[in-house]
Amino acid sequence: MGRKTNVDEGEKIHMNNMLLRYAYDLLTSELDGIYDEVDKLCKKAPREPASDLQTKVVNGLICKTKHFLTGDGMIDEISPFIPAGDNPEYRDTLTVLRQLRQGLSRFHNNHSILFTYAFKEDMNRYAITDAHVAHLFNDTPEGKG
Repeated sequence: MGRKTNVDEGEKIHMNNMLLRYAYDLLTSELDGIYDEVDKLCKKAPREPASDLQTKVVNGLICKTKHFLTGDGMIDEISPFIPAGDNPEYRDTLTVLRQLRQGLSRFHNNHSILFTYAFKEDMNRYAITDAHVAHLFNDTPEGKG
């Protein structure tokens, strides 16, 4: 019986690791897309304010990344942009997006086992969806009832 507990515990850890990897991939994909877009806009007009939609998207990514990377001291210091008043300039938005990317890079470096070929192949045997990892982002305003 004791052995079964160890196996069950090992399976739980493995499943949690797969969820972490899936969530990481999801965040990275979204973050890379908005980063590239804001980077282009920043090169053209760095002092222009981001649109309401861009600010909303960036704030969502800030909240999700902060929750996912809870305990990363550098990420813990980042705050969402305040929606009242003027939107942030592209250059400020880009700076924050860069900080989020660096936090995810630290996660990648600190959890390198999750990024091996063997682990990715093992993940492919499971049907993990966005719904499986929603709890990893549940600190977002959208996730609160």
